[in-house]
Amino acid sequence: MTPECVDPRIARSRATVVQATTELLRTGGYSAVTIDAVSKASGVARTTIYRHYASVAELVMAVLKDLRPPTECPGSADPAEDLRQMLRQVADSVSTGLLPAMIEAVRRDPEFARLKDDWVLARRAETRQILVRLVELGALAPHVDLEVVNDLLVGPLFYRALMTGTPIDDAYIASLVTNVLTLATSDSQR
Repeated sequence: MTPECVDPRIARSRATVVQATTELLRTGGYSAVTIDAVSKASGVARTTIYRHYASVAELVMAVLKDLRPPTECPGSADPAEDLRQMLRQVADSVSTGLLPAMIEAVRRDPEFARLKDDWVLARRAETRQILVRLVELGALAPHVDLEVVNDLLVGPLFYRALMTGTPIDDAYIASLVTNVLTLATSDSQR
């Protein structure tokens, strides 16, 4: 079923459940999220929640997907701008204050860890597509390790969100992209 075809009542109940789960994660961490707690916080019946989410892991994964939904690979004439836009999405998702709860979820729940790994692989593939376009345009050297470049771009966002609390604004993202692309290109020419 495409998103446009979803019954509005179902969409509302899912949104309410995701919002309640988000608040439980924010205030109590992963251990605070149970189907009973989400039902109570959202006002949505347990049976309805189970109809949409088979487990707490799937429910928390819905929060993660809501924070950064999959995107079509941008195909603009400027892949560096596509990269900046993608990093803005990452920055928005990591700046929610939910990272500690997500880290806890990975440690506590193997099912969530597996779901998260699949989700991360898909998001990294999106970034890789943009980086491949940058290689094709000569903005990155062809032999640069794109997995490392991906880490160099995304890692600082997580560091700022978890460690320093320093804001991640458009100027920072622009500087990050410029510096990483410059380093990845100039280092490869040595």
